[in-house]
Amino acid sequence: MPYKNKEDAEKYYQEYYLKKFGHYPKKLVRKTKEEKLKVRREWYRKNIEKCRAGLKKSRLKHIDKRNAETRLWAEKNKEWINNHRKENYTGIYGSWYAMKQRCSNSKSQAYHNYGGRGIKYDSKWETIEGFKSDMEESFKKGLTLDRIDNNGNYCKENCRWATRKEQCNNMRKNILIEYNGDKKSLAEWAQSSKLNFGTFRSRYYRGMSLGDIFKDSLYRPAKLIRK
Repeated sequence: MPYKNKEDAEKYYQEYYLKKFGHYPKKLVRKTKEEKLKVRREWYRKNIEKCRAGLKKSRLKHIDKRNAETRLWAEKNKEWINNHRKENYTGIYGSWYAMKQRCSNSKSQAYHNYGGRGIKYDSKWETIEGFKSDMEESFKKGLTLDRIDNNGNYCKENCRWATRKEQCNNMRKNILIEYNGDKKSLAEWAQSSKLNFGTFRSRYYRGMSLGDIFKDSLYRPAKLIRK
């Protein structure tokens, strides 16, 4: 339906909206972050009140008291909590703890790749003191525990401290290529040959010979243009 001007179009749209929905269209106004947070907090408060209404007063008092005590304890021992997390979940202790979980805890997400495959750790490493006596000297900040042989157990002879990049190049799923007496992964060969990793991988999967894979450039015949 043609309109003479913009005002007529808006008027027709408002009347149509009023007939269909029973009210005029509301203007779309984008809310700020503070307004969104206010709406969420209001919704959370109303729902919490509904949940609390179903609980007994004695139970509510117990919950409030316990939460208040927990908050007070956390505020007083804030420094201890931060230090405890740093000591127990990072560095050499974190690596030792993660190794034990992977190998001995069947509920761990990584158990099927370690303990599920029969990989164990040295009995001396049952305690953190025994682990430190073997591995603390070579430890540096930022390194993680890595097994030289992926099918071997965790022990002093088969473990080292490695970077994330070295860890990735020593995974079971990596494709290893032997060329001129050296055996490396696809990523390592691509880096040493100064080729793009995508190009190197594409050449390998296309079944090209090793000599052609390592060439800097390949001859491609020009396509014939049909008239």
